[in-house]
Amino acid sequence: MTKVAAVEAILSGEAGSLKASIAEAVGIVGKFKNDAEKSARSIERAFQQQEKSVERLRKSLDPLYASSKRYEAALAQLDKALKHGVISQAEYNRTLGLAEKAYLGGGKQAAAAGGALGVLGNMSDQTRYRIQNMGYQVQDIAVQLQMGAKASSVFAAQGSQIASMFGPV
Repeated sequence: MTKVAAVEAILSGEAGSLKASIAEAVGIVGKFKNDAEKSARSIERAFQQQEKSVERLRKSLDPLYASSKRYEAALAQLDKALKHGVISQAEYNRTLGLAEKAYLGGGKQAAAAGGALGVLGNMSDQTRYRIQNMGYQVQDIAVQLQMGAKASSVFAAQGSQIASMFGPV
């Protein structure tokens, strides 16, 4: 074998070895890529499950939020039905009005209740005391009646205390 042939044999052997090393590295990189993609999908699924869990919690704790989500779902269904010609525009409008009353009416009621509670916050200290004390007296009446006391005795005792909340007579 000539020196040139010997050098060519060494180089071709090294090239083959280099090709094998490159192929092995590419395979390892491909495996890491696949593993990374699987991990990313798994993390995405876990994140979506957590989002759904928080959504369910919010719906269970906040009835207005739950109603708004039901309204959104009804609206999406109505839009789809109108788009596909399943219902007319008049039927869409009528059903939309019903959905608004059913799902969004609670917001108006809550706002009204909030306004009424706001009035309590603006009362004088004396008025708040009277309301609170009235609650205590009603509670005392209920307890005494449950314990078997005569109604006339209970109302005689508690009635005078209730009357005294409104000042001297």
